[in-house]
Formats: sequence, C-alpha cells, structure tokens
Amino acid sequence: IDRTSNDWNNEGMSSLTVTLGGEIHAPLLETLNAVQLNLNGNGTLPIAQIKTLTGGAAVLSGASYAFPGLTDASGTAFTISGNSLDLQNVVQFAGGGITVNGAAVDMRRATNLEQASVTLSGGSINLDAASSINGASFFVNAGALSLPSARNYAHTNGNNNNTATFRANGSTAELHLGNLETVTGGDTIDDQFVIEALSGGRINLGKVTDILDPTTGDNRGRAIHVKAEGSTSRIDLSSLKTFIDRTSNDWNNEGMSSLT
Repeated sequence: IDRTSNDWNNEGMSSLTVTLGGEIHAPLLETLNAVQLNLNGNGTLPIAQIKTLTGGAAVLSGASYAFPGLTDASGTAFTISGNSLDLQNVVQFAGGGITVNGAAVDMRRATNLEQASVTLSGGSINLDAASSINGASFFVNAGALSLPSARNYAHTNGNNNNTATFRANGSTAELHLGNLETVTGGDTIDDQFVIEALSGGRINLGKVTDILDPTTGDNRGRAIHVKAEGSTSRIDLSSLKTFIDRTSNDWNNEGMSSLT
C-alpha cells in the first residue's frame, strides 16, 4: 500500500516492474493501492491472486493478461497494447481509466464507471453491464464501444472547470449509448460537457429525449456542446425534444451551449 500517488520532486506512485526476464515472486499479494504495475511480457509477476488494485496504474504489453481475482479497480488507469486483458470479475471501476490499443478487453461485470475515462483505439472492450456512468468520458478513435446498460448520464465530477467528453474520432469510430434517455451537464462553475463526432465518427444517442443544464450549483461558464464535423460524421439524436441551458453567462469558459 502506497498512501498516495501524488508527485512532488519525485514520482509519488510506487511500482512493481518486471522486465528482461526478471521475476518478482509475490504469490500472496492481494491488495495494492497507488501502485503501478509495469509488465511487458518479458518477466514474471503473479497477478491472478490480486483482489484489489485501487488508485494505481497498470501498463501492459507484449502478452495477454488475466486478473481473475480482481473485483475492485477503482481509480486505477490501465493501458493495454495488443493481445488481451481479462478483467471480467471487476465490478467497481469508479474513477478508473482504460486505454485500449488494438487489444481485446473483457470487463463484462463492471457496473460502476462513474468518473472513469475509457479510450478505444482499435480492438474491443466489453462494458455491457456498465449502468452507472455519471461523470465518465468516452473516447473512440477506432472500433466500436457500446454501453447498452446505461440509461441516464450526468456530468457529476464535482470539480470547477471540469470537462466531460463523448467523442468518436475517425471513420471507423463508433460510440453507442443507444439506451440513454437523459443527459445532464455539470453543476459547478465552468463545467463543460462535449459530445462530438469528428472525421467520420458516429455517436448513437438515439433515445435521448432531454439534454439539460442542471438547476443546481453555480451556472457561470457552464455549457453543453454537441458537434458533428465532417461529411460522414453523425450524432443520432432522433428522439431529442428538449435542449436547455439555464444561462448564457460566460466566466472562464463560454457559458452558452451549442449545436454545431
């Protein structure tokens, strides 16, 4: 356990790194906090027994990896390049992050993705059970990302000047949130929520009926921006009836919402 990952003059996150054929023999290790795992397929570290990996990171490449014992990965940022990553028993992923570069990732039981960040650049990720996604951001550069269990979304990061994003960027990029019904922006000063399809990207929000700036909080500089840029870029809002911004007051950020 590292009490915090905060940097100062030196890096603040502890780490476990195996490379060049090295081995860390720790078969009883079950709980990690603010620890980064660095695995490149050229070394040995037992991971099947790990149950909790919170507030840390995992940089994975060169092989396929499975964490069958892991159920809580809250606040941990995973990066996987190629091959596959089995996180199928993870349920809690609030505040976490996952960047997928041409890999197959199984997170079929993850229900809580609140304030998480998901980036898909080729490959696939199973998030079929993710129902709690408030404050999360989703970036698709290649491939299709679907969240069929999500019904409502609110930008609830709770920090001033915070941006949440739904983005599909590129001709093969698809973001499917086809069962969302309401979308609500942030409720603190300068909060921004951006929905954008770029360079042929596609976003499915076909059941969303309402996009709302909340009635609570400090509404200065708050806005929701929806943008489709490029001849084949498309955002499906075919059920949208109401788009409300409570005020156009600027602050550090533009305060008027937009459709572009």
